[in-house]
Amino acid sequence: MKFDECLDKMKGPFDKRPSIWRSGVLQVMITRACDQACFGCTQGSNLGGKPVMMTPDQAEQAFASLEGYFGVVGIFGGSPTLHPQFEEICNRLAKHIPWEQRGLWANSPHGKGKLCSKIFNPAVSNINVHLSQDAKAEFQTDWPEITQYIKGADTDSRHSPPFVAMKDLNIPEGEMWEMVSRCDVNQYWSALIGVFRGALRGWFCELAGAQSMLHADDVTYPDTGHPIIPGWWLRPLSAFAGQIKKHCPDCGIPLRGYGSFAVNGYREQVSKTHSQIYQPKKKDRRVELVTVREQLHEAGVPKVTEYIANASLPVVSAKREKRTAITVCWNYSDYLRHTLPVNRKFFDSYIVMTDKTDSKTIEIAEENACLVDFGDFREGFNKGKAINWAIGYVKEGWIVHLDADVIMPYPLEAFEMIFANLDPNNIYGCDRLSVPSFEMFEQGKKNIDSAGYVEIPHARIMERFAFEKLGGWVPIGFWQCWHSKHKRLYPEHINHAGDSDVIFAGQWPRSQRVLLPEASCLHLETFDRTGTANWFGRSTVPFGTSVQIG
Repeated sequence: MKFDECLDKMKGPFDKRPSIWRSGVLQVMITRACDQACFGCTQGSNLGGKPVMMTPDQAEQAFASLEGYFGVVGIFGGSPTLHPQFEEICNRLAKHIPWEQRGLWANSPHGKGKLCSKIFNPAVSNINVHLSQDAKAEFQTDWPEITQYIKGADTDSRHSPPFVAMKDLNIPEGEMWEMVSRCDVNQYWSALIGVFRGALRGWFCELAGAQSMLHADDVTYPDTGHPIIPGWWLRPLSAFAGQIKKHCPDCGIPLRGYGSFAVNGYREQVSKTHSQIYQPKKKDRRVELVTVREQLHEAGVPKVTEYIANASLPVVSAKREKRTAITVCWNYSDYLRHTLPVNRKFFDSYIVMTDKTDSKTIEIAEENACLVDFGDFREGFNKGKAINWAIGYVKEGWIVHLDADVIMPYPLEAFEMIFANLDPNNIYGCDRLSVPSFEMFEQGKKNIDSAGYVEIPHARIMERFAFEKLGGWVPIGFWQCWHSKHKRLYPEHINHAGDSDVIFAGQWPRSQRVLLPEASCLHLETFDRTGTANWFGRSTVPFGTSVQIG
């Protein structure tokens, strides 16, 4: 499709969109400040930097310019109620826009609920509390009329990544303009007024405005916004052609990437064009640089704007091979009762190697539909020999060796997508995040059943491992992943739990020993700092006891 053909199919601010309230929405972006940091936020409220605040005078100028507009005028953010002059902006809004057209886009009232109840029409407001029960309760108390319209109280949203530029992915121009012509935001959502380098500007699309405002500190970045004068929104779409040529190739929305959950996501995605501005305000958040379309799992969502419904979509995986887990443990049932129910759901088959005398481990493994077999632990702890025996059961697909005291912490969707992109020539490992006490584990344990993973608040200690004698980093045995095609085995001459994993990983060249950037394990830590406890068999007291022996 050529650009002119694309333009013929697109909608401008003046066009009616029958799929939305009053056939149209035009947003007034008063701040991107927000108390949350939703993955894939279209306005960059998940990113660092000082948010710009629209002044009340600028807001009034914006409202006055919309005289005669037929649709909803949205007070937009960020979280608009955090604006220090929110009440004054609301008063200016009421002077120019009829009540039936006044909408609020917010996640929390932040003490402004009673004001919101006076100013905004709940039927045309978009209130998504993003799983916050406190925000929901405050809305219900101070603005009871909004109750039936509240979204996201029990369901997370799925956000497609907006800052993956199509132009960075080598998409043929004709295909790109064809995707732009049916962009969900353009066809179903909103234009936007915001502040760019201190001046009020208007864009045909809220993503075009977001890109401009987030790049405003780059002196080379062009000012594509229209000056806000009465009736600016009535201009024909050809008047916005320059914005479309600049901002649509810089956008990822038309790709309909599968993305992440807004609250319980596991990584951000960005491409080269926006990588310099994409610095999450949560410093430990993972950011994946997208260089090929396959990373987005295109067509993962049928419509980007249906972000609540998209939360229930099945996992999209580019390819799917069988996955088998192997855990070798003896007298580790106190850990296994916590870790195995979580880990088991990630694998097609699970093999637990233990001793014939370890009845508790056998019981837990069988309850979780695991294959149980027995190693010879009479003369030390020959972990390598036990793993090799389990490998004999695996005929195809991926193998993951993981310890009994390790939990995969991320949702199933993250695990699926990680595996969909693994190279079968490599061996993989991941970071581990230590949980130094049973009490800290118990704080996060409640999330296992509902989310399929464990989140431990304030307990994430990053650990990475390097073994220079093998020429660099190697994935060690708490979590090692490789493809069964290699037919490689662990050494069997070591009668303790150490070293065999390092020697095994050393069979791969350094370039094929890969640290996964998007996956971390939780390690339920009870070993002593001498580094020898449990290496020759179990010597520490049960998990949850603060005193250790051995």
